Amino acid sequence: TTLFRSFRFILIHFLVLDAVNTIIAFMAIYASKVIGFSGGQITNFLITSAVGAMIGSWIIGLLAKHKGVIWSYWLVLGLWIAALFLTAISQSEALFWVVGPIAGVGMGGVWVVSRAFIIEHSPPEKVGEFFGLYGLAGKAASIMGPMLWGGVVWALSSTETLKYRVAVIVLLGIVTIAAFLFRGLTRQLQHQ
Repeated sequence: TTLFRSFRFILIHFLVLDAVNTIIAFMAIYASKVIGFSGGQITNFLITSAVGAMIGSWIIGLLAKHKGVIWSYWLVLGLWIAALFLTAISQSEALFWVVGPIAGVGMGGVWVVSRAFIIEHSPPEKVGEFFGLYGLAGKAASIMGPMLWGGVVWALSSTETLKYRVAVIVLLGIVTIAAFLFRGLTRQLQHQ
């Protein structure tokens, strides 16, 4: 039913936001401890990511309008999978500089397209309720993701930088699970 699909999307969104909120919270630490960025480099990296988020919001908003929200959400998932994968494997500063804009575009895009998805695929009389659940999922994700990150880093505290890479790989796994669940949801929507 439509209600079940909307709940399922909110679960998917919760998983994606787990990764997004955690990356926002810990990217500066990762850049410093794993990549070796200086304070100035971290500032420039975060500015690059923020500019990517602004541009990404606009571009993905246009794509959602012209290509549809499902296509656009797939793009956002792909951007996050790519950004997290590159973060996990990056050994050099040069490769890590590529991550900022990709994650930024994905960050801006995830909020634009997820809201459009809720409006388009929730029962019209329940849109307000689903936006309430959507907001709750965002708040819960901003707690759960960092707790998960902290748990991984604590459990692997004896390793030097491996603990941070494993934490990113865990986030990559979460977004991959979200993509798998979204694939099932899009198949349901196509068979309507």
